[in-house]
Amino acid sequence: WGGYYTWRLHALQGGALEPDLEQQLLAAFPQPPPEDAQELNNLVAGLSGSKEAIRALRGWIMAHEDCIEWISHRMTARFKAVEEFTSRLHLIYGVNDVLHACLKRHKEGAEGGGGG
Repeated sequence: WGGYYTWRLHALQGGALEPDLEQQLLAAFPQPPPEDAQELNNLVAGLSGSKEAIRALRGWIMAHEDCIEWISHRMTARFKAVEEFTSRLHLIYGVNDVLHACLKRHKEGAEGGGGG
């Protein structure tokens, strides 16, 4: 939730009643360099149901987690832009894989050093 509130605060401070989400995201959150952004576009555009394609997308997202708000916006925009069921399903597979990887990492962190 912290990212949302950061964005909302940025929008309010900017005096935007109905902020242009794209411009607000660009100003408020880190984004990858253009060549990395293009790599994400290529991964998403070529996404198939194969394990390799899903893993490649997961790997890219996990490697760029500091830009997660930007990534979330891009993935949402892609999901809305695509009309065919199979392409949407493949996007969901990719997001699901990222969520499972995060859950696994969280569990491993809790087991490894959560005594504090």
